[in-house]
Amino acid sequence: MRRFLPVAFVALLVLASRFAPPEQVAAQSNDLPCQSSPGQEPEEKDITARLQQVKAKTGPLEITLAWNNKNDLDLHVVAPSKEEVFHGNRNSKCGGHLDVDMNVNYAGASKAPVEHVVWEKKAPPGRYQVWVHHYMNHNKPDCKDPTHFVVMVKTKGEFKTFRNSISFTGMDKSKKKAVEFTIDTGGKLIVEKKKKK
Repeated sequence: MRRFLPVAFVALLVLASRFAPPEQVAAQSNDLPCQSSPGQEPEEKDITARLQQVKAKTGPLEITLAWNNKNDLDLHVVAPSKEEVFHGNRNSKCGGHLDVDMNVNYAGASKAPVEHVVWEKKAPPGRYQVWVHHYMNHNKPDCKDPTHFVVMVKTKGEFKTFRNSISFTGMDKSKKKAVEFTIDTGGKLIVEKKKKK
């Protein structure tokens, strides 16, 4: 029985590596910069520093999610083609790529996490939806809800930020639309103002 333990351990490591691509493993760091308190949203300069630390890729369209606790939030981006880019579909046919995915497990979680979807080549024109999914509250002191977050959309050197908060109400229920925007044929970002009720 004992002689099979090393083989089983190696098999587990191989299996784990299939679900944790290099980008995700590199992103699991407790040393990411955080200048905001857990009850606040991260600041723009904070988000930029986090992206540099995890070596996030750059491109004409970048969408970033940042928050300040060890909960597992997930970034979902629905492209004009209706294809969704997220941890379950990291690469879309239209060029979108989730290259940073953090706080999957508590042991490797950061208090200053970031997730990132990028189009490294021209992003297709059309309407995009950005959703935030509160996938897991790890039920630890540094995982208190509501979790305040920032979504930053960057295109052609300009960026816009959208702030909100979310609480865990069940793995399949805790999802919130952060923003909906359009990229025109020239690559310009257009965000419609919310109509007052």
